[in-house]
Amino acid sequence: MSRYIKSNFPEDKEFELLPEGEHIVKVEAVTEKQSKSGNDMIEFELKSIPEGQLLWLYALNTGNNRWMLKKVIQAITGVKQPHGDVSIDIDDLIGRRMKVVVEHELYNGQLKAKVKDVIVQEENSPGQTTLSPDVASIISDDLPF
Repeated sequence: MSRYIKSNFPEDKEFELLPEGEHIVKVEAVTEKQSKSGNDMIEFELKSIPEGQLLWLYALNTGNNRWMLKKVIQAITGVKQPHGDVSIDIDDLIGRRMKVVVEHELYNGQLKAKVKDVIVQEENSPGQTTLSPDVASIISDDLPF
């Protein structure tokens, strides 16, 4: 039995690489995953504003490697994250904005835009709001920040 894909491909447009530098991005999705080496990590799917290009940011969620996850959550929420156990409602992160640093990197012979860092703004900066105190969904049971 044959299966077909039906589509209507638009006229080819030149793909423009997102320029290096600082960009405002919107959090489109947050997913718990495993790294290639088997470590717990969080994948942030981001969309640049206004360009609309997708970017991904990965933050480990194991042992002493949680510093980037803490920084990303602080950049998204505008709230300094405490030390010790925390629970973050993933749905509270979706749709929020933050500022990232994009650099170009050669990947499989092709130049790609990659998030190299996040910029932590002043608490509750424009585009950011605080997380509700009764956050329920857990990114990790034991985030020792």
